[in-house]
Amino acid sequence: MVKNQIYSLWPIYIGEFYNPEHQEIKDDLIKFFKEYEKKNPKGRDGENKENYNLYESNYDLHHEKNDSLSKLLSFIAKSFLSMSNSTNKKFIDRLKNTKPSFDVRINNSWFIRYNKSGSVLPHDHGRCSWCCVYYVQIGKDASNDNGSTYFLRPYQRKSPEDFGGSLYSSGGNAVFKAEEGKLLVWPNFIVHGSNPYEGEKNRIIVSANASVHLSK
Repeated sequence: MVKNQIYSLWPIYIGEFYNPEHQEIKDDLIKFFKEYEKKNPKGRDGENKENYNLYESNYDLHHEKNDSLSKLLSFIAKSFLSMSNSTNKKFIDRLKNTKPSFDVRINNSWFIRYNKSGSVLPHDHGRCSWCCVYYVQIGKDASNDNGSTYFLRPYQRKSPEDFGGSLYSSGGNAVFKAEEGKLLVWPNFIVHGSNPYEGEKNRIIVSANASVHLSK
């Protein structure tokens, strides 16, 4: 007898990774970013209209020479690969006999220093497969309402207002508390932004876009 089936397709993956070397590299990263700002005082000022009250570096941070930054980017690249391997597990399992290897390419990377109440409005990223945010510095007063990163729910089309349709099609945003040393990774098409931070310390993050390639 044929059984009825209800399929759950195309889940959204958001990865949360913690850097064990964060305390070792934090101070040097902050020092490096301060020196970068002195050399590039305008940064990308005015280029991204979704930005408010912040400093944003150019998008080629991965070309800069700094040992702590290199360690951070290595951690980020490994996390990108972990996300790719997890989400593509069924395909990779079929390649085990060929011992596949993968190449993680960071296409863009940058840092942002948020001033008081600084924030980034909802946006998405293009020309990559994975995106991330890494929290370099934020106060212990951070919370879901203070300095967090949020992701907008896909499928934003207007939904029926009956019980069966509205509950399934609606729902709040996903909010992740900002914590020093934490990295969030998500697919490029997810719309996201940052809630204003009202703490005493500047909120400092590093972001990157990457693609993962199957090596021949």
